[in-house]
Amino acid sequence: MPEVSECQIRFDNNPCGVYFPGQTLAGYVELRVLEAFKVKGVSLQIKGFAEVKWSESSGTGKSRRTVHYHGRQDYINTVTYLQGSPEGNPYDIAPGSHTYRFGCALPHNLPTSFEGQYGHIRYTVRVVLHRPWKVDPTYKVGFTVLRHVNLNESAITLGLPCKLEIQKVFCCGPCASDPLYISAQTPISGYVPGQTIAVSIEASNRSKKRVNEFSTKLVKNVCYISQTPYGRVKIVPEIVAEVRCPGLAPGEQGTWEQHLAIPALPSTSSQCQVLTIGYEVEVEGKIPGPSINPRLRIPIMLGTIPLAAHAIPTLTGNNERLQVTQVPVALPEPTAPPVPYDELKPAVPQALPADQLPPPSYEEAVGSTPANILEEGEENTGSDNFTPQYMVYRFNSISLRLDGLTEIEWSEVIESSAQAQAGRKTTSYHGQQTLLNSTSFLCGSCVGPVRDLAIGTHTYHFSCELPAHLPTSFEGYHARIRYTAKVSLHRSKNRTDQIGQTSFTVLRHLNLNEHGSVLVLPTKSELTKVFCCGPCSSEPLYISAQIPRCGYIPGQTIVMKIDAVNRSRTRVNEFRVKLVQKLCYTSQHPAVETRSDSLVVAESRCSGVTSGEVVKHQQNLLIPALPPTYTDGSPVFSINYELEVEARVTGPNISPRLAMPITIGTIALETSVAREKLKPLTKPPWDPFSSQHYTDVIGTRIPLGNAARRSHGGMDDPSNGSSNVRLHYIVHRTSGDAVDGLPDEN
Repeated sequence: MPEVSECQIRFDNNPCGVYFPGQTLAGYVELRVLEAFKVKGVSLQIKGFAEVKWSESSGTGKSRRTVHYHGRQDYINTVTYLQGSPEGNPYDIAPGSHTYRFGCALPHNLPTSFEGQYGHIRYTVRVVLHRPWKVDPTYKVGFTVLRHVNLNESAITLGLPCKLEIQKVFCCGPCASDPLYISAQTPISGYVPGQTIAVSIEASNRSKKRVNEFSTKLVKNVCYISQTPYGRVKIVPEIVAEVRCPGLAPGEQGTWEQHLAIPALPSTSSQCQVLTIGYEVEVEGKIPGPSINPRLRIPIMLGTIPLAAHAIPTLTGNNERLQVTQVPVALPEPTAPPVPYDELKPAVPQALPADQLPPPSYEEAVGSTPANILEEGEENTGSDNFTPQYMVYRFNSISLRLDGLTEIEWSEVIESSAQAQAGRKTTSYHGQQTLLNSTSFLCGSCVGPVRDLAIGTHTYHFSCELPAHLPTSFEGYHARIRYTAKVSLHRSKNRTDQIGQTSFTVLRHLNLNEHGSVLVLPTKSELTKVFCCGPCSSEPLYISAQIPRCGYIPGQTIVMKIDAVNRSRTRVNEFRVKLVQKLCYTSQHPAVETRSDSLVVAESRCSGVTSGEVVKHQQNLLIPALPPTYTDGSPVFSINYELEVEARVTGPNISPRLAMPITIGTIALETSVAREKLKPLTKPPWDPFSSQHYTDVIGTRIPLGNAARRSHGGMDDPSNGSSNVRLHYIVHRTSGDAVDGLPDEN
């Protein structure tokens, strides 16, 4: 290898490396040499091509057959010698810095750059030092080509609303149910990254099936087309944005408006013969059980020049009138391309001044990872990773974003006993579920005129109907269910300032009366313990525990009766009655693993029982402020409760335990109190001065502000300058000495 300390390939006035078809790719190569060495020449290759490849297998054993599919289309391949020639005599490159300039006019038919799972559309610049009888050092960088897609050229079709409907009937024949009707509508079909898609959903559920939630997704469909050994199409869908809203119970109907923010993405592309890109908005109704979820798919088009008559489309009011803001047809002055941008402007008059539409910025596509741009047989001595960047419009506005997220994380240390892998290995498990993702604009919009914000105090009112399926907030060492409200100031030139953030608590009601026939029944658990074994075994220790019911709310008192008969020779020092919170986590990455934690949130003790003694105890356990039982709706996290009775024995014996599961809710059982006092509430009053008090949860973790910490390999709290997260839960407080916070059950 020659003594080359560095070789840099740079583009003129274009740090992002973004170009448009028809522009001139210009730049320079800077070669720094430590010691002189011989070369025949220094070549520069500008290459652009599309390639797809994948394999499919069928059959098993000896009949297993694998087919390798491949397709390729070349767009540009030019080679220029910056110094020397392939037929010339070798010469010495002197030590020092050598600069070579280059330029190339890009063809007008180039498609947009793309890096996918089974193929890519890639453009590169490669510098090769041709050495006689030695390996040729290679230096390679990628650049992005963005093909303009002017939505105004198809404004007649893209500017119209699009509405789809579906009717779903469950079962068939005489068992067929009444239909579930769903419709979805978008105001237009053409958008640019940075805009928001307003999706209006209507649903009427006449079936007997419950719709848990409606999911609205922006789906990117990448189509890979092979040429050899024969033509075959492979379509790979990818969800790039998703929001959710509550579902419908049988017999209900409702309307919702969902907003999908379009991230940085390549535009719709169909020019390439082996790789095409399309988009659609998918609305899915989530049905529990084995039923197939009904889906609606609305095709849309993503471009680089927005429609002139539709800036941020929304559907407002009962008459579903479209609200639009006019933007110019002409292209704004971008910040990244290296050559005069006037050459790319359409020859049409501007509807508004050019500064009304902010210049686009260039960002990596959502979910993208750096791709290895080396081809087969190449050995790169420079950077071999590249990620294309795409146009995104950022508009002046003030936005409010409501987020809800369930996150779990823990670490496990595994000791390796193998000699080849001796040591300790730490594996981090994590998983998450998006519960809420809603963005609204308090001032301005994602597309619209740039405005000045005057000096002084500005007040904006907002409201948002939270989905009914949201679980109760929770903060723990390895899990959290957190809801936040963030206010951001969106400036031009890709600048966004977060100017405010706060957390709020969601309390999901759990009405114990919905399962009253089970929870109202008394529960009894028994245990017989024999110490030692065989001929040394003792007489048994018999313990039984009973509670009057299985459903409670915070603030009530659990009355437990304990009976014990000790015929053994082992003394029971004391009985401990504990209320245990059982937390279960299920990871998603790097593998599906389950972890359980137990936290004692309340405890009481009483005297034990000596050998040959019979005792009866009654223990009262006050339930503190706690989140309700949560077992449905989350694939990664659940909360359960159980009562545990532990008999603490002397010596090395294991203390016997018995457990009884209970349910903690927010609306008490009616069977224990007058019906007019605790009638189930559809929307309970949120009066802070009523008998419902809000108390910090027992055992909750209060994260430190302005500092991140980790507890037992658990969740990190980012230092974002926000206030501490403190959760409050409902606790029923009543005067008097009644057990359970209610009239005496006896």
